Amino acid sequence: MSCNYVYNDYISCGVEDIVLEAGLTPGQEKDVIISTPNNSKYKNTLEVDAFGNLTIPVNSFPDGFFNPYSGPWTLHIDGGCDDVLFCDYFKYIQFEAVNGNQEKNTLSCCTPGGDSPTSQCCVTTVIPFVNEAVTVVPYTGTRPTIEVAYDNGDGTWTLEGISTTVTFDANEFTIDHGGIASGLIKLLK
Repeated sequence: MSCNYVYNDYISCGVEDIVLEAGLTPGQEKDVIISTPNNSKYKNTLEVDAFGNLTIPVNSFPDGFFNPYSGPWTLHIDGGCDDVLFCDYFKYIQFEAVNGNQEKNTLSCCTPGGDSPTSQCCVTTVIPFVNEAVTVVPYTGTRPTIEVAYDNGDGTWTLEGISTTVTFDANEFTIDHGGIASGLIKLLK
């Protein structure tokens, strides 16, 4: 397969962070390079989170950088001769910022558990918790997809504990960790 294919995606205007769902190994540092249409390059060195994602803080760019009139931008993860391929196929993600009433801060080309390119129209929110047996998160709206990553205390993570139980009501959801735990809760809506 060629490693020069470009996947096209978008984010909503006004997001605080861009979540790059890349399926990388947690704990690694990666250089993310975003290029503008006039070929200016912006590099951020970021740590891969427990879910294999990179979170790009929008405030690390000039004010107004991500607006619907200045893209599209091209993103890749610099790996020297071995750049990261998204979905084992795409070397670049080209994206733009769009106006509207939806909220989307993720860039991704793969459906979770799949290997075919698809568009993800999700907002990702990560909520940390420390030394809690039960975490209660206020929430209204459409029921989100929830993932929980438990901190093993040695720099590694375990996704979804065997005894994790999630319950919903009209105003919140409750996660019972099955004992005292620390980690991250990821919401996809």
